[in-house]
Amino acid sequence: MHKLWQDLSVSSKLYLVVGVMGSLIAIELLTLLFAMNTLSAVRGFVGGEGLWSKAQKDAVISLQKYAQSGNEKHYQEFLAYIDVPLGDRLARIELQKHTPDIPLIHAGFLRGRIHRDDIDGLVKLVGRFHKISYIAEALEVWRQADDVMSDFIVAAQEMRVAVQENVPSRVSEKLKKIDALNDQLTKLEDRFSLTLGQGSRWLESVLMVALLSAVVVIESTGLLLTITFSRTLSQGLRELNSAAKKVGEGDFGQKVAVRTGDELGQLAESLNKMAAELANSYGQRREAEMANTTKSQFLANMSHEIRTPVGTIVNYSELLKQSNLGENDRMKFVDVIHRTGLALSSLINDILDLSKVEAGHLEIDKTTFSFSECLNDIKLMLEPRCAGKSVRLIMRQEGTGPDLIYTDPMRLRQILLNILGNAIKFTERGHVVLAYRHLAEKLTIEVQDTGVGLTPAQSRHLFQLFSQVDSSTTRKYTGTGLGLILSRRLARLLGGDVVLAESVLGKGSKFVISVKLEDPAGKAEIHNAETARSVAKDALVGRKVLVIDDSEDNRFFIDRVLSTQGMTVSLAHNGLEGAEKARQNDFDIIIMDIQMPVMDGYTATQKIRASGFRNPIIALTAHAMEGDRMKCLEAGCDSYLTKPIRVNALIQSMVEMLQFSHA
Repeated sequence: MHKLWQDLSVSSKLYLVVGVMGSLIAIELLTLLFAMNTLSAVRGFVGGEGLWSKAQKDAVISLQKYAQSGNEKHYQEFLAYIDVPLGDRLARIELQKHTPDIPLIHAGFLRGRIHRDDIDGLVKLVGRFHKISYIAEALEVWRQADDVMSDFIVAAQEMRVAVQENVPSRVSEKLKKIDALNDQLTKLEDRFSLTLGQGSRWLESVLMVALLSAVVVIESTGLLLTITFSRTLSQGLRELNSAAKKVGEGDFGQKVAVRTGDELGQLAESLNKMAAELANSYGQRREAEMANTTKSQFLANMSHEIRTPVGTIVNYSELLKQSNLGENDRMKFVDVIHRTGLALSSLINDILDLSKVEAGHLEIDKTTFSFSECLNDIKLMLEPRCAGKSVRLIMRQEGTGPDLIYTDPMRLRQILLNILGNAIKFTERGHVVLAYRHLAEKLTIEVQDTGVGLTPAQSRHLFQLFSQVDSSTTRKYTGTGLGLILSRRLARLLGGDVVLAESVLGKGSKFVISVKLEDPAGKAEIHNAETARSVAKDALVGRKVLVIDDSEDNRFFIDRVLSTQGMTVSLAHNGLEGAEKARQNDFDIIIMDIQMPVMDGYTATQKIRASGFRNPIIALTAHAMEGDRMKCLEAGCDSYLTKPIRVNALIQSMVEMLQFSHA
């Protein structure tokens, strides 16, 4: 409330004072209205008690006349009178329910001859104050009176039988019982009236205190607001005047306390901002220069990491052009180019993934898969790196836990490859051990090596962006430093983390990876690596495929790959040519590039779908940023692959699409 008052403008504060006063007056009037309605409801209760009492007395008189005369008319009069307390009893029983039936309450009170305008007030009174001792006691007395009234009605019925059987002694006996019950009812009526009177007086005192409190609050609030406003205005003007003089004298470190959000506070903020900009310009410029130096160093390293494999590819390509090259050398050079290309592709993917994570656009695709199969695949990929060293790669499970887990298999594999790859790279001899266990709803993986280890200073900077443990030009180990940063970001997207648990220089390091797991029951289909790799040999034989790509090299490569699979390959140079060929021929499947001249892949796919083509279309594109996959699927593609072209992934996707479309 205090902060809200400070942030208001001067004019708004004046309006607020008037508004608060008006609101408090309205509250006072509403309190008065509530008091009047409540007291009116109490009056209704008292009136209803009077009607109840009168009906009871009239019923007694009618029974006495019936006993003397035996005239049935007097007994019918008794029944008419007794209907008043019976109606009130019906209303009372319903009132004391948790969810009362309001129409039934109205019907009961109307039988009790209570005016219909008083009924709603009675209902509200009981609903609001039924836990107050006076109302609770009155309701209890009322219940006791209803019980006595039940005995009273039974005695009247028994007297009627005695009259009809003409047994004067029994008639006299029942009359005495009726008189005794009448006396009990009279006492209960007096007690009911006394309790309501006490409750009415208590309520009057409470309402009086509430009204007096409202008056006190109105006066004190107005006085408080006026004093606060006057004091704030005077203090703010004095401080602004003093600060303006000091800033004018060159003291740019001067700062005015901003206590309000009104015009005075805004003026103080402007003065502080002006002085702070002058005082901090040098520090900000220094920080910017340091940040630019760090980024430049990172970019220089990235340039080196990219140019090195590109240079290797170009150089070995030149060697392949030599006519006198032997078969062994040729295969060796091809292997170098292939291995270097994969490393370059991995580097670019890391950069793209990191940019997606930083922008919050990385897609997480969770599914159920076998974790042991995932580890086996990773081990097969990494064991060749250990072969050239005296390093053993060990993987083991600690404790028990399910093999099938539900998370993103691709991102988990990426994290493990990064952490294990680093461990192997920095370990010359000894072992790299991966130990995993299930803890509650998390999968915890420890990777420990006997490598070079880290100093405390190096450990502190390990996960910082644009920094490396060794960024010198003479560093022993290659790499960009992106792997650990990206792994931590990915693990956090999977509900876990990557932390350096311990590291000793010269002895090794231990990293702990955690990933949140969900119950795989009812989740996505099981991701089985063996099933994914089991591609039928003859699945593509005889199939007709249209390859639409503007790159002659890509067309040639895809043509050679698919032709060796027994497919009939047709080629198109752009989207327009591809759409026309798709219209004229019956292809089993189409491979679609996206960025092409004349007509792009999105438009071509839409045009092909509009012509009635229903077979699979696979997008094969270098567009690998966030949203590209969804744009391809929305255009009408059935699958999405990114370049560089991975032959196994392409063939597997084609087989799956063809099997699904002909299932």
